[in-house]
Amino acid sequence: MPGGGSTGSGRSGQKSGRPLIGLTLVRHGQTSANRQGVIQGHIDTPLDDTGANQALRLGCVLRDETFTHCFCSDLSRTELTAKLVLSQNTRPPPVVLDRNLRERHYGIAQDMKVSDLMKLAARNNARVPAFTPEGAETLEQMQARARAFIANLIAALGSQAPPSQQHSPIDDQVESYCTSFDPNSVPESSCGAVQVGEWEPSRLAANVLVVSHGGLIRETLRVLLQSSPDAVCSPQMRSRLLSTSPNTAFTRLLCEVGTGNSGLTLRAVVHIHNTCHLPARS
Repeated sequence: MPGGGSTGSGRSGQKSGRPLIGLTLVRHGQTSANRQGVIQGHIDTPLDDTGANQALRLGCVLRDETFTHCFCSDLSRTELTAKLVLSQNTRPPPVVLDRNLRERHYGIAQDMKVSDLMKLAARNNARVPAFTPEGAETLEQMQARARAFIANLIAALGSQAPPSQQHSPIDDQVESYCTSFDPNSVPESSCGAVQVGEWEPSRLAANVLVVSHGGLIRETLRVLLQSSPDAVCSPQMRSRLLSTSPNTAFTRLLCEVGTGNSGLTLRAVVHIHNTCHLPARS
């Protein structure tokens, strides 16, 4: 697949009669801190122009997807990413902000170079990401937030009331970026790459877009893997799922609602950190 995307296991587990949902997890676009190798955590760093373009290109790949729900963290880099992606969509759902989807709080390591964090971890006989700097969240606390988000998601699936939408300053940025973006800059071959493997939208009770951060996506995947049958993922696939997602890469899953220790059980992996929408590196 172009751009390093991976298709899934080709197995969706036993049919139980419980509803299946599609879950598309997207990391936010590039920021200046990403470019400089600086840890952001809860610092509200905006997208740079490259990050905005990445999100618009992903929107072209996903333009024909019928998303029923969209959730993102309440930090501006994810909100803008989500709204830029959906600006290219033919039937965009409302964007719901959820603080549970924030990146890890890194305590004293926020605004620190990643290389310096690795040195700090080594001095404490630990490795990143397991190392917890002073004042930072533990991975277990992040997993608790991931479970809280999943609970909110499941509640939203059962609600008939549409979420209220108010104008946000982010909306003005979306309009500005869209004005200067040419959708034809994304090759047709990239747009077609999304329809692969186990992805069958007609089977889905809901199709959910989630835009978050690298660390929180990793821990959400870890929570889902804890309740997934061994047949769904090989050890190699599990390792790839728990690696750091590039900016605007998308991971696509089929999950069964109402089972597992989080309320969702992973039934199939369709894409892992797919970057088919991004220009090939020379």
